[in-house]
Order: sequence, then C-alpha cells, then structure tokens
Amino acid sequence: MLFKDKELPYSLKINKHGVRSYEERRMASMIKMLPLFARLMDSDMASAPDISLMINEYRDHPIAHYRWLGGSDGSREFAEMANTFALHLQMRAKETKLTYRMNQWLRNADKNVKKLRTYVKWLVGKTARMVWIRLDLHLRKGEPLDLDSLIDFERKLLDRKEREYVDFMAGVDPDEIDFGVDRVSFFEIAKARREYLDFVRHHKELKKGYVGCVWSIEFASIEGYHVHMAFCYDGSVVNGFDHVGLAERLGVAWVKHTEGKGYFFNCNRKKYERPACGIVEYWDSAKLSNLWHALLYLAKKSQLAKVKASPHSKTFSTGQMSTRRSGRRRAKKDGLAEVDLDSS
Repeated sequence: MLFKDKELPYSLKINKHGVRSYEERRMASMIKMLPLFARLMDSDMASAPDISLMINEYRDHPIAHYRWLGGSDGSREFAEMANTFALHLQMRAKETKLTYRMNQWLRNADKNVKKLRTYVKWLVGKTARMVWIRLDLHLRKGEPLDLDSLIDFERKLLDRKEREYVDFMAGVDPDEIDFGVDRVSFFEIAKARREYLDFVRHHKELKKGYVGCVWSIEFASIEGYHVHMAFCYDGSVVNGFDHVGLAERLGVAWVKHTEGKGYFFNCNRKKYERPACGIVEYWDSAKLSNLWHALLYLAKKSQLAKVKASPHSKTFSTGQMSTRRSGRRRAKKDGLAEVDLDSS
C-alpha cells in the first residue's frame, strides 16, 4: 500500500466553512499498529528491505513518541502526522532505491521456486509411485525442559525482546544487540542436517528406495533454528502404506544421530485437509497439487524475514538429480500436467 500504490492512511476533507477533517482509509488501522511492528525486530533475523525501512524510519520519526506525549490515535494531529510519515517513507524508498533492493531480496526465493519446480518434475518423471515423508527436525540445548524451566526460559526471552526493543528505539544498531539467550544457532542446525542426510543416504535400511529430498531451515524465537524435511521414496521398493512407520524410523535416526539432542515431529501421523504425505501416484493430479503447495511452503516464496547467518548460508535446497533412465511406458496421463506449477 505504501510503496506500490502510494496510498496515504487518511483522506483530507474540508467543509464549506473551511474546517479540516480526516477520514480513515484502509491503511490507517495498520499505522496505529506501528509500535507492534517495531517489536518484530529480532537481532537474529534480517527483515525484508521494505519492512526494515519502515521500522528504522519509524523509530526516528515523531510518530514513534506521539502516544507518550498524550496523543490519541483518533485525533486530527495523529492523522496529519500519519500522512506525513507515509509521505516520508515514500520519499525514503525512492532515495534508498527500495524497488531494486526488494527485487534483489526476492531473487533468491524466485530461484528456490524455479529449482523446486525442476526437481518435482524430475521426481515425478523418475518415480511412478512416490512415498513422501514429512518431518520437522529440532535440536534442544542442554537437558529437556520441564514446565517450570520452560516458563523461566520464556520469561528470559520476553526480557530479551523488551531490552532489544528499548535499545533499538534508542538508536542502537541491531547487529550490536545480543543478550545471549541460549538458542540453537544456524550453524549448529546446518551441520546436524548435513550430517544426518549423509547418514540416511548410507544407512543399510533407510537408503533402500530413497529417491531424493527437499529441505528448509527456519527460525523460531524460542528454540532458535530447526529443519523442515521432505523425503521422497520409491513406492516400488518401500511399502507406501507403512509411510507413518517409515517416517518414525527416519525420525528415530535423527534422535540417534544427534546423540539424543534431537527430537522430531512426524507429519505423516497428522491428518491434513489437503494431504501431501504418503503415497503420491504420478497420475494423481489432486495429490500432486497438494504436494506442490506443501513443498512450495518450504521454498518460502514470500518472506518477510530471513535468517541472519552469512551471505553464503543455505536455508533451502533439494537433492541431486541423476540422469533419468527410461522405464516402461506409463498407462495413464502424467497428472503433473494439470498442476499449476506457476502458482506460488
């Protein structure tokens, strides 16, 4: 609304007596939420350029202190200030070449989707009956938390967030804000994921029927980083009707490989409205469509924030594609042709 449509939060009206009044437009409700947006800042995350611009300009603008001076969100003064702030952001967007920076920000996500599209086509062409396994893989710091310890840890995180917010609003650079709450780091989870995948691909039992995988690393404020993993197996090699059991064995392998520090969530146990786990036949366009949208979530086409590790840190990838050998001719039409792979 701000940077594309050039909207203002309030429209000005002047009656025949010259009295000015302001009417709320659709952006007004969000402008009132600016104090909450500023609290989204996290020293472990990098915000999208448009979000970052808005939050950074907000803390240096009089609108950030308006409420503390006794101002009301419904007053004429606030409406004028909100419009002034919106115009200021639009000017700063032009000065800082926001459009170019947003294109750069989204480029990696576009590359992810393009890579995923090619990979899914390869998988469907290679495997007539796929068996999909979805796991969420986590690491714990120290010993498992009991209820009291968890409450204490959450309190520390809330304290940290409050101190981050206060320091940020006082002008401290986010890169200099660190209060040391012990969470799983990006490099810890990246190393564990890399070693675990290598372990699966060489395990005597788990490598049977293994075709490929799709994975992404995500950040959560309480625990730190974790992995979303999707495995694809060949249904002519493994029993697809036992996909829950296979997922459990893969999860247990994660726990063992991480020497008990890891734990997992078996998505194959859950019943979904649009199921994408278990058996997916090459001709089943409905199931393939569900699968595409489930995997697209891992590619994160539209991200408001990304992990702050290093410029070369991978947060999404797929398995390798080998040369596809031609098998017997398929009796049914390829269902992937009816899936909108451009939907993202």
